[in-house]
Amino acid sequence: MKIFAASLAQNPKQKLAGEGSRQRRTSSAIGRGDMRCLPGASARDLSYSVATGIALTIAVTSLFEALSLGPASIVVPIYGMFVVGGAVLGMLVLHEPINVYKLIGIGLATASIYFITANPVQH
Repeated sequence: MKIFAASLAQNPKQKLAGEGSRQRRTSSAIGRGDMRCLPGASARDLSYSVATGIALTIAVTSLFEALSLGPASIVVPIYGMFVVGGAVLGMLVLHEPINVYKLIGIGLATASIYFITANPVQH
């Protein structure tokens, strides 16, 4: 990974596999601890990285607070719904194609969370 990061630093126009935007490349590099991309990063790129860090901090803090208030068997599946939220946001905001399989998957994930958390057994 370090070799690829070094080649990316030498050729900033090179794209990471599966990533097309400069913001995602910058966030990905920062996440890996590769700060060599920062000198070429724009204020917009850095603002996405900071916003991502703030959102993640809020999410993890909320998870720990929820775990202190309720059982993990209910809290963790609900927290896991971020995958569904990301899929829905991708379709709505990024205009990713919507197909029957995605809708069925989102529906099944939502139903599974409902069934897991609907009537918890009290001990």
